[in-house]
Amino acid sequence: MKANVIMVAKESTVGEVIHELSSVMAKENIFLKVMDDDMFDVAFKLDTEEIQADMDDDIFMFIAKKAHEEDITFNQMITKILREQINKMDKQEK
Repeated sequence: MKANVIMVAKESTVGEVIHELSSVMAKENIFLKVMDDDMFDVAFKLDTEEIQADMDDDIFMFIAKKAHEEDITFNQMITKILREQINKMDKQEK
């Protein structure tokens, strides 16, 4: 049984998300929730810069499934991964 994945996207980026991930979304159980940009920022307490990253479909699915396992959004999982890597780098520099 495949796990369902819920991905949340800003209204302003939904077209780009669908374009980039349409092949994955067609094959997997991915539900896309679209939110107004301001509501998205408020809901996720964002005061951040946008980062664009290209990744293979299998990497995307791995991260999406990990996010589902932790009951967080894909974007929150990416943020978590980035923070962990930054912390590792900071510790290595000391």
